[in-house]
Amino acid sequence: MKQDLSCDLTEGEIIDPTTIRELISSTTYLAPNLEKKTSHRGSTEKIKKSYIPIDFTIWDQCLVTSVEKQTHIQSHSHDEPLFRYVLEGSFRINGILHKAGDWVLLPQNFVYEIDTEDGYKTISHYYTICVVEH
Repeated sequence: MKQDLSCDLTEGEIIDPTTIRELISSTTYLAPNLEKKTSHRGSTEKIKKSYIPIDFTIWDQCLVTSVEKQTHIQSHSHDEPLFRYVLEGSFRINGILHKAGDWVLLPQNFVYEIDTEDGYKTISHYYTICVVEH
C-alpha cells in the first residue's frame, strides 16, 4: 500500500507482517537509524512523533493486555503475525528483553515464551481471538 509518510522511511522499509520469518523489534530494526528515519516531520521540541514502520492493514483487533508480576507464559505460537507495543513494564521473549516504549513484531507460527518479573501492559494487534492456556 502506497503511503505518503512525513518522515525519511522509504516504502520498502515498511514491514509487511505476512512476509517476515524472524522476530523484529524497535531495538533491532534499521538500527541504529530507526529513530531518525521514523521521526515525523511535524515533531517539535515538546511533542515528539514517530512512525512504527509496519503495515497494520492485516489486523482488525486491538487489545490491551495486562500481565501480573512473576508470570511465565508457556511456549506457544500463533497462526498469524502478532504485533505488541509495550506501554508499561517489561518482559522477555525467548530471553530477549523488551521494555516500555518498545514494539515487537512476531511472525506467523513463531514459537516463543514470555517471562516477566515486574509485569507489563501491551497493546496487541490480532486478526483472530487469542486464547492461550497459562
